Amino acid sequence: MTKIIVIGIPSEKRACAKLVTAISLLVASLMMTYGQKLFYDMLYVLAFLTPLIAVDFIRTMRAVKAAKYFFKNCKLLRDFLEFNEEIKVKWGFLEAIGHRTLSGLYSHDAFFIPDSDLSKVKKIKLGDINKDYFIVLSKLGTGAAVIPGFKVWEGKSKGVIVTFLKPQLILFKPNEEDVVLKYGQHIAEAEIKPRISGLEGAVYVYRGEGKCHVELALICTVEVEKHPFRVKVVLAKPKNMLERFNYNCRINETYIVVTYGKNLSPIALVKKIGLKTPLIIGMVKGDVIIELKMRIPLRKILTKKVKINLIKLHALPLTYPYIV
Repeated sequence: MTKIIVIGIPSEKRACAKLVTAISLLVASLMMTYGQKLFYDMLYVLAFLTPLIAVDFIRTMRAVKAAKYFFKNCKLLRDFLEFNEEIKVKWGFLEAIGHRTLSGLYSHDAFFIPDSDLSKVKKIKLGDINKDYFIVLSKLGTGAAVIPGFKVWEGKSKGVIVTFLKPQLILFKPNEEDVVLKYGQHIAEAEIKPRISGLEGAVYVYRGEGKCHVELALICTVEVEKHPFRVKVVLAKPKNMLERFNYNCRINETYIVVTYGKNLSPIALVKKIGLKTPLIIGMVKGDVIIELKMRIPLRKILTKKVKINLIKLHALPLTYPYIV
């Protein structure tokens, strides 16, 4: 089943409320400072902020209008996406770069790198698109930060960004059934098993003297259009004594996400569309490693890696009923 989820398209009522509130505050400030030296400073502030507020309001209303126009302009018929008018499209991929901000949070910037010339289309067979992301970009929106390592499709349609997410099934088979990590009195034991829906595992942590922190992570190298991406997904962070971690990732739906004007990080995207994190999908090539880390007192870290063989990878069957 296909879900169409609208994200980030601003509300007309909220935009009007923001405009009225901003103007009211500025006028009130002028009235309170009338007859004072600060009055002329407030006039300069008003002259500076008024164009910015007006431009933001106009862009918001254009975005709302663009979203309504897009839904009216396109329709899904079986496995075809039809537009009432021709749109310009370009094939390519997203390259995401992660970095830490000044606040210490991890941020993602995505850049669309085209690998084809512009062409006009009016009807697209979705079954022919062997891609995980289907993105419509416009002059109003310049990009969208998504989970790195997936192919995309770019087009222009009156200011709206549309993302088609096609999940895939990945089955893993670990070389070792059990992983045991020991350091003194600290023991971490992990068991990973392949499942139809992804990976299922359990981590048992035994605490001796002091505190023990164990992190179980999946590190995989994803290759798209000969561009490798290295992705790390933390599966568990158990603390204290004898904690169990169960992971069962079920990917059985195709999601269509409509966004506007905001660069969504991978984590934000997954949370907004209601998927359980971590989301493990995509064309995986190369080494897939289960990495077990143990951090013990005095900041000592003990690490053990277990190589995992990829035994099966295939896309889910596509069905595209139009559900808003």
